[in-house]
Amino acid sequence: MSTAPEQRLMETRETRRSAGLFYGIIAPLLCLALMAGLPMLELHFLGLDPLYEVAAGVGTGGVLLLLWWLSFIGRQHVTVSNERVLLESGFWNKVRDDVEVFRIRDVVVTRSLWQRLIGIGDVTIKATEGRGQPEEVHVLRGVPNPIHVSEVIRGAWKSVGVPRTTTNVDG
Repeated sequence: MSTAPEQRLMETRETRRSAGLFYGIIAPLLCLALMAGLPMLELHFLGLDPLYEVAAGVGTGGVLLLLWWLSFIGRQHVTVSNERVLLESGFWNKVRDDVEVFRIRDVVVTRSLWQRLIGIGDVTIKATEGRGQPEEVHVLRGVPNPIHVSEVIRGAWKSVGVPRTTTNVDG
C-alpha cells in the first residue's frame, strides 16, 4: 500500500500590514520627515555648514528608514501541505518548525479591530505531544485572509483523520 506524495496546499507569509499603525505607517513617515525637516531647522548654533545639515538629516533619516525596512525581511513564512504545516521565520537566525497535520487539535483565528480593517489576522494552531509538553501552540502572525488559512488547515486535518480506504472485515 503506497501513500500519496506530499502536496502543497497553500503558501502565505506575515504581511507588512501586521506591523500596526505606528510601526507600519507613522514610523516611515517620521523618517522621511526627519530627512526633509532636519536641514530646515537651520542649526546655526552648532556651527555647521548648511550642506552638513542636509547631509545629517538625509543620513539620519535614511539609516532609520533602512533599519525599518530590514525589520521586515525575516517575517514568518507559512506553507500548508496535506501532511504538515511548515513555519519558517528569521533572517540572521532561521527557525523552521514542522507541525504534523495529524497532531493538530485545534485551530483558532484571532482578529483585532485594526486587523479586520486591513484584512489580516492571527491563526493559532494547537497540537498535541510536542517536545515533552502536553500541548504545543504555534501562532501564524498577520496572515492575509486568516479564515481561508484556517479552513485549508482544517481541510488537511480532516483528510488525514478520515480513513483513506475501507476494509471489509466480514468478507
